[in-house]
Amino acid sequence: MLSPAQDTEKTNGQFYVIDLNSTSGTKVDGEKIKPRKWVEVGSGTELRCGKMAWQVAVEPCEKAIAAVNPGASKSPASQSPDSSPPDTQPEHSPPKPPKSLTTQAANPVPAPPVASRAATEESEQMLSGSAWQGADVAAFLAAHDEADREVRYENIRAKSKMRADESGVLEDEESLDEGSQFLDSAVSGLNLATTETVTDTPIADAPTLAETPTNKILSPAERKAEAARAKREAKKQKANDQRAARRAESVKRTAALDGENPMLEKMKLVMAVALTVAVLAFGVYQFIQFRSGPPARVVDGID
Repeated sequence: MLSPAQDTEKTNGQFYVIDLNSTSGTKVDGEKIKPRKWVEVGSGTELRCGKMAWQVAVEPCEKAIAAVNPGASKSPASQSPDSSPPDTQPEHSPPKPPKSLTTQAANPVPAPPVASRAATEESEQMLSGSAWQGADVAAFLAAHDEADREVRYENIRAKSKMRADESGVLEDEESLDEGSQFLDSAVSGLNLATTETVTDTPIADAPTLAETPTNKILSPAERKAEAARAKREAKKQKANDQRAARRAESVKRTAALDGENPMLEKMKLVMAVALTVAVLAFGVYQFIQFRSGPPARVVDGID
């Protein structure tokens, strides 16, 4: 809410702004003001409400007063006293201007009537709100959002390009390292070939340049992974060795027990044969009893 001072003849271009507990708040020159408290704004002050921003341009009120009523500027300041005391002012009324500005308003500087009339019309349009009737606020907000979106996209593109450049530099360094290792191995192979004497080694058995081993430079992460892999392999091999040793000891223990008690095996064999004979004898006896039938009985005294 933008409002001039109470007495327009004493304002000298003073305007005050108040924030009525808005959601986004009101900022004056980038600083958020307290709600329900009048703050003075002058010409050139940046006023921002949410996404809308204005550059305040305030013309002195003496020009507008001289254009409307030339005799008003010559009247003494005592003719228009402030009837309301400071304690009885309403809650949202702007503060009174200081006395120094009142004395300055008593002796205004005359201004050209054309400029004063234009300033008066412009101030009336701004106060009445007619200046915003032809403004497309939705288009302004859409353009503001589009500009913010383009800025975010540019930042994302710059970051992705920087990452791509860094990855390309690392790949080039790795390829250069591999190429230098290959050239070093080739040069060492050529030096050995020139210094050694010619032997009767077959061509097929001679090592070629491609078969020459190269020492690959590992990164710290690859070294850690290689060490962990070697440690796991060592643990696995140790477990296999222990398992094989336990199996060998079990076989030896079984063989030793069999060699120390040979009578146990013989007793098992004899008991098995005796049990088999007993089962067969019992079966034959039952078969004979079944075939022979009941025993004959002699009964005396049958009539």
